[in-house]
Amino acid sequence: MTKRILTKRILTKRILLGLFMLPLVALLLPPVTVEAKPRLEPVYKPASISVKGMSKSQVEKGIKRALYKRGWQAKKINSGLIRATYIKASRKTSLKAVINIHYSSKSIRINYYSSKGFSYDKAAGIIHRRFNGWVKNVEKDLKLEFNDF
Repeated sequence: MTKRILTKRILTKRILLGLFMLPLVALLLPPVTVEAKPRLEPVYKPASISVKGMSKSQVEKGIKRALYKRGWQAKKINSGLIRATYIKASRKTSLKAVINIHYSSKSIRINYYSSKGFSYDKAAGIIHRRFNGWVKNVEKDLKLEFNDF
């Protein structure tokens, strides 16, 4: 036999042996568990955001500006209250976040109002972490808008 044929046979045997041994080795190894990050967490309640040197109407306009930058819809419910809604729809799921933003010429407060698709549990006070992320983004944008760091 030629050297080339012998090399091919040896490689073939090694590959077959490796394929046969792989499942056996996998059975001998301890199982590996992967911990998933918990997706539910306490509903985020941002601290009040300070506003200085602005009228109530200027604050209202600033809030709406910050919301529109991220694609939120803003509806004035009454003087001092804006209800903001964000909807993210895909083929698989539809998510809806609704928050109340109470404001005056001195401060702004963000509160949970309602949601759809976030596994909100009122009794436990928990919600999907994505909702909290959206609220934190609104909070960050409001702080930037009103220079409250």
